[in-house]
Amino acid sequence: MLLYFIIALLFSLDIYRTLNPHDFQKNKTNITLFLQPKLITISYKILYFYSYLQIKYTKFKIFIMPFINILAVAISNLLKKHNLINFSEPPPKLVFELYGKGVNLKNIFLHDENNNEIHNIINKELKLYNNDFDLVIMSDQIDTTCCTNKIHFYNLADSSYNLNYDISKIKFMSMELIYKNQTYPIELQNDYYNHYIINNKLNSDFYQY
Repeated sequence: MLLYFIIALLFSLDIYRTLNPHDFQKNKTNITLFLQPKLITISYKILYFYSYLQIKYTKFKIFIMPFINILAVAISNLLKKHNLINFSEPPPKLVFELYGKGVNLKNIFLHDENNNEIHNIINKELKLYNNDFDLVIMSDQIDTTCCTNKIHFYNLADSSYNLNYDISKIKFMSMELIYKNQTYPIELQNDYYNHYIINNKLNSDFYQY
C-alpha cells in the first residue's frame, strides 16, 4: 500500500512539474529554503546526541568494568571449585615448527618452561626426529597483544640457537616469488605474524616454506 502511495505521489509531482514548470520551480525553491536550515539543525542535534551518548557510555564502561571483572573472576572461581566447567590448557608461549622441503614435519609446543628446560626439550625432540628438516621457525606468542614473531633457524645443533632476538626495522615495499610462470606474493608481516627479525634468512628453504 505504501509503495502504491509513493508511486502515485511521484507520478502526481511529475504531472504537476510538466503542466506548471514555473510554479513547480518556485515551490521547490521555497521548500528547499524552508527545509535546509531545519535539516542542518536536525543533523547537528543528531551528532550532538551521538557524541553525548558516546561520552556517557565511555564513563559508564570505565565505572562498571572493574565490577564486571570482579564478578567474572568470582563466578569463574566458583565454577572451577565445584568442577562445573573444565579449563583448557593455556595456549603455548613458544612453538617450534619443523619444516622439510616446505612441508611441516612436526611442531614442538612449549608453555612455562625455563630456558634450560626449553633447550633440553628441543634437543630431545630434534634427536627423536633425526634432524630431518631444513628450516625451523620459532613462533613467539608470549605477547598476545600483537602479532606472532617468526624467528628462523637453519641449524639447530646443541646450543646453536638463541631464544633472544631483535625485530628488524627494514621493510620491503613488496616481494613476489615467480615459480613456473606463477607469481606468489610474499607477505612478511601482517596482523597475525612478523618475519622481520634480525638475522632471519630469506633463502630457498624459506621460499619453499
